[in-house]
Amino acid sequence: MFLTCVVVALLFLLHLLLCFQLSGFSKVKQQMFVNVSFTNPFNFALKACRLSMEGAGLMSEKTRFYRVIEPQASIYWKESFNPRRAGNRCLVAVMHCRNLCELRGVARIKITP
Repeated sequence: MFLTCVVVALLFLLHLLLCFQLSGFSKVKQQMFVNVSFTNPFNFALKACRLSMEGAGLMSEKTRFYRVIEPQASIYWKESFNPRRAGNRCLVAVMHCRNLCELRGVARIKITP
């Protein structure tokens, strides 16, 4: 007689996002600001985190490092930039942590000449 055992595991995946808030005039060579924020929803600390953002025609890559992001803690990063090219553009942020895979966020902006 054979006994079959089935193990069912349920995984709940959180939709984690890096949030953007843009301010300033969306015009070529006019200073703008972007605020990127993230709140750690887990019950464990995120360690050795690297947050980078860039955008073609908007800004070169800029990076910040966070040693630890405690549970339920938030990080905020405000950065200025001067758009270099007109048209529809994307500002992309990516965060990697030693104990968490990649998180991404995208902000779409229309830059006027």
